Amino acid sequence: MAYAPAVLAGIQLIFKQKYWIGSAVLLASGILMLGQLHQQIVYYTLLIVVFMTIPFIINCIKEKNIKHLAISAIISIGIGAVILGTMAMSYWPTYEHIFKSFIMSRTDIRKDANGRLNYFFQALHFPGL
Repeated sequence: MAYAPAVLAGIQLIFKQKYWIGSAVLLASGILMLGQLHQQIVYYTLLIVVFMTIPFIINCIKEKNIKHLAISAIISIGIGAVILGTMAMSYWPTYEHIFKSFIMSRTDIRKDANGRLNYFFQALHFPGL
């Protein structure tokens, strides 16, 4: 949770045209934050980043500074992809487990001939998983 302000600072440095230091801060703090595996903090941090980015985009368009907007977007998205790539092996087993346990089986409740409720477990088969 303590890495969220550093992620926001990295984005802010990139917005202020300090691309190298902003990229380094964003990369280091982003990897450390995702390494904590606390998805709720990551979600709210990304929500704050979106709300920070909207005024930046509006300001760049008003000042006709599209080059800076494009550079900032490319750097931020690129660093985000690198962060996700470094943490993919930590998140992938969790994703597979959730997918297989939630999607692969479901419970159907049906009434039999006597009017009693029966629970039928139906397995869904997806080839390739």
